[in-house]
Amino acid sequence: VAALVGLLGSEHREIQAAVNSVLERFGTAALEPLAGALRSPRWQVREQASDILGMIGAGDGVPALAQALNDAHWQVRFAAVNALGAIDTPAARRALAAHADADERVRKLVSALVSRARL
Repeated sequence: VAALVGLLGSEHREIQAAVNSVLERFGTAALEPLAGALRSPRWQVREQASDILGMIGAGDGVPALAQALNDAHWQVRFAAVNALGAIDTPAARRALAAHADADERVRKLVSALVSRARL
């Protein structure tokens, strides 16, 4: 898992896709290293880690993703919102409902996910 996490944020789409697929299959065993990757200095790493946490779909990833909602880069916040929407636990829904973002793209996604959760 650690070696795969080291490949996060690659510029090559093929590598990104392979890393996503394999880390998703590791499931909850990959949660801690992925949560750690959310503290990377590279926003691309944080974005991909958020995506994979959403793909894994475990509620244990919610606290790290909720913190990623405060990231300086909108792409990371967008990925964290998307991941929280995919996880769709009460804690994930609360994090989304409480989030107000400065970026319109992120706000629209939050709004859509919160509306969907109320249906």
